[in-house]
Amino acid sequence: MADQANTAPGQANDELASTTDAASQPDAPPRLRVLAGKRAGRSHRQRGDPCQDSFAVDVDPAGGRAVAAVADGLGSRPLSHLGSQAACDAAVASLRAEPAWDRAAMLRAFEAAAIAVRDAAARHGLGADDLATTLQVAAVSGGRVLAAMVGDGAIVGGDPVAVAVAPPQSGYANEVFPLTQPGWREHLQVAEQEFAGPVLLFTDGLTRLLLARSRAGWTPFAPFFASFLPRLPRGGDGFVQAFLDGDQVDQSWDDDKCLVVIHRAA
Repeated sequence: MADQANTAPGQANDELASTTDAASQPDAPPRLRVLAGKRAGRSHRQRGDPCQDSFAVDVDPAGGRAVAAVADGLGSRPLSHLGSQAACDAAVASLRAEPAWDRAAMLRAFEAAAIAVRDAAARHGLGADDLATTLQVAAVSGGRVLAAMVGDGAIVGGDPVAVAVAPPQSGYANEVFPLTQPGWREHLQVAEQEFAGPVLLFTDGLTRLLLARSRAGWTPFAPFFASFLPRLPRGGDGFVQAFLDGDQVDQSWDDDKCLVVIHRAA
């Protein structure tokens, strides 16, 4: 955990984070809690390869706002875990420095992330595509959620749970447009909605468990959320990591998995 007070970038194959604002005034905004974790896929663990999924989170105790990012380094790039972490850290740092969160601020965060990945690649004598990664970011402030993504994975939230951003229906299976490709702005999806319930950001390794796909598009898989969400208020700091480490999730799909949840603290 890089900044014990505010920021928790993921740095290992299996890592968790929890941070809660300390608002104590009667008129303070609702306390926000962020839980996060990631888990390397079975094949990666067997080979001793790093988890290519990453996350970073930040909670502002004074302002009652929280931002989180998750990213999935492309499996065909051996060093993409460096790109995914660089993207998450840069996006969260960019939004943390913004006085207000709107679509322009979110675009700047993605631009900062793209630059950070390029710079990380240059330090290793590589091109940005060698650190190719997706990126999803959600920012909660003033009772609103601003969500954005490039690539796959998804962001869902609300009560009832609804998809905020998800991969487009068109295209071939396993086709991903990463943040490191020219023209990524044309693939940037941004959505804004009321903060009516927990917000979940997750990488592609969890898509088949959390979402259902039809010709009409992506929808939350209701049985999962009916079981998962009621346990959040009483779940400890390790709740998300324990969920990812469980056999049901670990055996569901041989891919790295990352999940971040932003919700109101009990």
